[in-house]
Amino acid sequence: MKKFKFSLEKVLAYRKQVEEQLKTELINKREEHRALVEELDHLRAKYSELKRGLGEGRIEAWRLAHWSERSLFLEELIDKQAEMVEQSFSRLRALQKKYIEARRSSMVLEKLKEKKFAQYEYEVSREMQKGLDEFASSSYVRRS
Repeated sequence: MKKFKFSLEKVLAYRKQVEEQLKTELINKREEHRALVEELDHLRAKYSELKRGLGEGRIEAWRLAHWSERSLFLEELIDKQAEMVEQSFSRLRALQKKYIEARRSSMVLEKLKEKKFAQYEYEVSREMQKGLDEFASSSYVRRS
């Protein structure tokens, strides 16, 4: 009997390639998102430190003005960074959905390939058994 050949092998290979590309892209996006979240946490920590520094005793007018400017600047940075984190999270979720869909798509073909291979193995075993039965029958006829 001829060797097993899956007729959709090229399609499966293409889907696997797309899946791997999406996986790599997803890993990179997760790293980018993590970096953005770390930056946001860092900015929030700086802002908290700045607020704690204000509560220490009396403060001069020029220091209060400086604190106010710096505080507004940090608040703007935090808002922008939070927006970037939110956008990054949305892109990450969209990419995760794409990856899951690509994974499912390739898994369908993998399952089909497994079924076809099991069917092939069954056919091979049937052919072998048929050959053995014919051999046994012919041996029996020759002995008689």
